Amino acid sequence: MADLGSALRQAYAKARLTWHGLSDVGIPTGAQVLLNTARMRSPGIHEGAGHRLLHLRSARLEMWHAPGKLIGATYDTGEAIFEFDYATLNVSFLGPDMLRITWQPGGLPSAYALSSDQQCREAQDIPAPSPCVARCAVASDGERWRLSTELLTVEVASDGSLDTLSATGTPLRHDEPPLRRGSTWKLRHSLRAGERICGLGEQAQRLDLRGTTHRLWNRDPGGAYGPGRDPLYCGIPVVLGIHHDGSLLAFYENSTESNMDFGSPDAARSVPATATITFADGALRYYLSAGELPELLDSYTALTGRAPLPPRWALGYHQSRWGYRSEADVREVATGFARLGLPLSAIHLDIDYMDGYRVFTADEGRFGNLAQLASDLSRSGIRLVAIIDPGVKVDPAFPLYTEGRHGGHFCADRFGREAHGVVWPGRAAFPDFTAPATRDWWATQYGFIRDKGIAGVWHDMNEPTSMALVGDRTLPRSTRHDFDGRGGDHSEAHNLYGMLMDRAGYEGLQRARPEGRPFIVSRSGWAGMQRWSWIWTGDVETSWQALRQQVATVVGLGLSGVPFAGSDIGGFAGIPDDELYIRWLQLGVMMPFCRTHSVVGVPPREPWRFHEPARSAICSLIELRYRILPYLYTLAHEASTTGAPMVRPLAWPISTTEATIPTADARAGQEPEPDLWSVDDEFMLGSALLVAPVTEKGARTRDVLLPEGSWLYIGGGIDGRGGMGGDHDSQINGSNSSGTPMTGPGMLRVDAPLENIPLLVRAGSIIPLDDIWASGMGRGVTGLETTLANAGLNHGIDREGSEGREGSEDRRIGPGLAHSPELLSFHCWPDPSGHAIGACYDDPGDGYGPYRLNRLELSGAVPGATALLRWDHEGEFPPPDRVRVVLHGVELRSARFDGTEVQVHRGALICSPFTVLELEISATADHS
Repeated sequence: MADLGSALRQAYAKARLTWHGLSDVGIPTGAQVLLNTARMRSPGIHEGAGHRLLHLRSARLEMWHAPGKLIGATYDTGEAIFEFDYATLNVSFLGPDMLRITWQPGGLPSAYALSSDQQCREAQDIPAPSPCVARCAVASDGERWRLSTELLTVEVASDGSLDTLSATGTPLRHDEPPLRRGSTWKLRHSLRAGERICGLGEQAQRLDLRGTTHRLWNRDPGGAYGPGRDPLYCGIPVVLGIHHDGSLLAFYENSTESNMDFGSPDAARSVPATATITFADGALRYYLSAGELPELLDSYTALTGRAPLPPRWALGYHQSRWGYRSEADVREVATGFARLGLPLSAIHLDIDYMDGYRVFTADEGRFGNLAQLASDLSRSGIRLVAIIDPGVKVDPAFPLYTEGRHGGHFCADRFGREAHGVVWPGRAAFPDFTAPATRDWWATQYGFIRDKGIAGVWHDMNEPTSMALVGDRTLPRSTRHDFDGRGGDHSEAHNLYGMLMDRAGYEGLQRARPEGRPFIVSRSGWAGMQRWSWIWTGDVETSWQALRQQVATVVGLGLSGVPFAGSDIGGFAGIPDDELYIRWLQLGVMMPFCRTHSVVGVPPREPWRFHEPARSAICSLIELRYRILPYLYTLAHEASTTGAPMVRPLAWPISTTEATIPTADARAGQEPEPDLWSVDDEFMLGSALLVAPVTEKGARTRDVLLPEGSWLYIGGGIDGRGGMGGDHDSQINGSNSSGTPMTGPGMLRVDAPLENIPLLVRAGSIIPLDDIWASGMGRGVTGLETTLANAGLNHGIDREGSEGREGSEDRRIGPGLAHSPELLSFHCWPDPSGHAIGACYDDPGDGYGPYRLNRLELSGAVPGATALLRWDHEGEFPPPDRVRVVLHGVELRSARFDGTEVQVHRGALICSPFTVLELEISATADHS
């Protein structure tokens, strides 16, 4: 019944979206959509005349065949080549922990995914890599060849099977000889007993993908999607096999359509199984890397590129909807936030701002002075972000189209004619982003963005999508592409299209505004997209099931190398009641990308559209986003330097230098260690915060599974002193009711009233916050103390009203242009031994100027002792004039540095920057 309900919701949402979409674009484009649908249903049209039928006939006649007998082998210190009857195998070590395996025949991939690509390095000012081929030892007995580094070994058998082993000789993976039929490769490899599978980019599945099957072919599902929908907008062929004997990452560098089958859904994970992976064309090339989970992400992003540090404002709160139809609408949004005293970082402009939906234009009647609008908004710290689609309206009177046509920048059909599809402006041509000249031409168009004062862009419809009611909503696979001069078709270019558009856009923004960091959020992409853009999870349905799904989806994206992601808060295509919207916003403020967005035709979701008491809860959550902004910015810096995602699975390893891990004696008598990989509704935000969103309607308590470590429940947030703005101890049931740390692993039941998102902090953590947004701090900013009554939660959204929670003269109305913390605070939660560590990254918030990386360490913070808080930093960016220090769990009596006494108030102090701060701890524990 649940599946039927989800299907009915999706069908309704799709019908609603189709109706509003067609009515919005008008009859001519609607007719083009219907015509395109008819064309797609015509036999052979999508593959080229007769191509699909020929492929199917040949597939029936051809048999799968293995590589055959080994003919000969050559090898040196870093590479080995094996010749078989029907195939060639190349094995190369790119580093002591990374192996590249290439089976041919089949064309080698263009290196768009790799950070070693020269143009990519130049665009992001990345230094050239050092020589990548690692030395390895080679041994052979005539039947098996063994290539080894100090960290990884691969054994090649004479039948073409491969065994990958750890440095200690532990088997990690067995690959059967691959099979080939026509141009298709099939690879079968082992899944170990107990092995977990995750990755694959954007998936509407549980976190552990073992027992599931996925098609990697980027696709707009149409309407709104829910859990289980496959494929989605951004499949990435990176797979992590997590196992206690050693974990392995596999990246398949093949952009053609693929199918990933991770064993039978009915098979127990406790027994070995077999994965089957197929690619439609090209060489079978893949990379294997071994190590712990953080090492795997570090290695993978070293190969495919790190995400650059974003401008700080991008981590703030974004407001959007399909339906801001004029400058007046946008100004009304900004005014509404100011009236409520709420911060806002960006307003997004959907397709309504364009002139007839023509890309890189603005409607002169409704958006006649975008530059002035952008300038006016920027004074309150608000940026404009504008949507850009790849489809260029076929119109001889449209200069962009004529430029593209004369320059040969559009994709062509198999006969060399300009290939067309249907998007919002009607019949459209599509730039060929595999051509360097086209990427350069497209990049020059982003001068329009600079001239209009727009700060960032939002790439949509870039799977690419050609609108139709049924069928494969994209270009025919026979469409021709340049591929940097070698040539190819859309079956290879399709999955790359969004990522290469993002690349062109990034380079364009960098040229247009070289002093600033580009910001792009994209709907589609592929491996390596993190170098150019963020991602959001597309047109997700409005339902509780979809809300829960966003956790596993965003965690999976992070494990696929894409650290900056989020969802449309409230769901894209539906009408959330107050409870669902608040719970979704609670999740959203803890995600890297925090944006409310919705389809045209549903009630708007600006905070003042909601009745009290929901309105005040929404406002407090938006303020919480700015409270944690210094922590988010620090995690963003970590992602840009190590590849570690901001949003992490509960099973993400924590080193002993990050937090105290309980000893065996401390764990004695506890339940067996829980299965953290089975948890799809909790996540770690960095290494310090555990987020447990409520994803069930009507729930006011929830069970929280704790990983190893010592944990403190802080409820719905952190008030001026460190609590929740209320009696937070009373919100805890069971083993943690005293407010003392709880040792994981274990289960904890917590109260979760509607105004609270359950949060736990890892003891031993120091978290940087901006306490100007704390309750009772700053200039009248409210905290998280509002309590919603259980009654009256389903008033719905007020389309007209804006009464309640009015602003005041002393209330903040914006985060400032640079979004710099106004009261940088270090909140310290010592572990049972009195120790805590943390970091805080800071810089001007944009551009490429000086920085400051702060490292903090607290020691001796136990009752009756003198604790020391050390603050070391590197970089030339100056520290703020004042900082706030808050200790939790102990009673702070006095403090001093450089012999000077510092006033302590309610367990906190404000002082100048210091090197060592001496803290006198009372003999009585505080537990706050």
